[in-house]
Amino acid sequence: NRVWALHIDKNNTIWAGTYQGGLNRIEYCNGSYTFNHYLHDEKKPNSISSNHINAIMEDAEGTLWVATANGLNKLVKNNELPSSYTFISYMYNKSDSAIFVDNYVNSIIQDRKGRIWIGSYQSGLFQFDPHTEQFNRFLPNTADSLEFQKNLNLLTIFEDSFGNFWVGTESKGLLLFDIENRTYTNHPNNDILSKNMILGIVEDDIGGIWIVSTRGLSRYSPKDDSFNNYTIVDGLESDGFNRNAYHKTSEGQLFFGSNGAITYFFPQEVINNPHIPNTVLTDFKVLNSSIWD
Repeated sequence: NRVWALHIDKNNTIWAGTYQGGLNRIEYCNGSYTFNHYLHDEKKPNSISSNHINAIMEDAEGTLWVATANGLNKLVKNNELPSSYTFISYMYNKSDSAIFVDNYVNSIIQDRKGRIWIGSYQSGLFQFDPHTEQFNRFLPNTADSLEFQKNLNLLTIFEDSFGNFWVGTESKGLLLFDIENRTYTNHPNNDILSKNMILGIVEDDIGGIWIVSTRGLSRYSPKDDSFNNYTIVDGLESDGFNRNAYHKTSEGQLFFGSNGAITYFFPQEVINNPHIPNTVLTDFKVLNSSIWD
């Protein structure tokens, strides 16, 4: 099974979510690995709600949340035995015909104020209150808000260190969401980004926003609005990156997984050269024989 989500919790336990193979818990102890496998079981209401795992998030209180193709799940540790862990599933009320909801949760984060946000592919952005177990849908403040959300095709959400709330989409590029006014603003470079599927967003230690797409990597600096796009021409092994396949280490090094390789670097070592070098001929060959005089 393809791994679509990966998380290392506060206890250094690895959680790996797969495309159709459920959730896996991997613990290293005393020189060996212990595996626990969690699958959806229709006969068990406390099993995970789907085997299709899109994202995993650990909140400030240490609770693990799992975004799936069929709702949001909270891990419940009944005791210290991982084999006995269960799940509480949360679904939006599908019987409410006034809104369009699909329960396909693509992304989940906790912002700086402790609020939990989830992104649904066809239903847009929601805030979830774990205490009241209620969803609050954040429709944009426009006349065609429902139609806009339906066609948003949200893939990822991210809050940067400046408090900006970014939404990555399948066909509308990168959007800045104003939570207070409930308005979306196109990224100034959406003429480039809207041609790509935005698969992930990560911030480096010097304030740069790295945008992972199906056509390379892009770096945006909110400080000076500078924007740089990187492809195979710039040294990447592949242009096509994978969803959720990115990581920032404690040292600030960034890792990105593509279809052909893993790309990793320290952002401060990426220097853009604004000078286009002159083309210089050093040899000329005919039938692999040099005729350069």
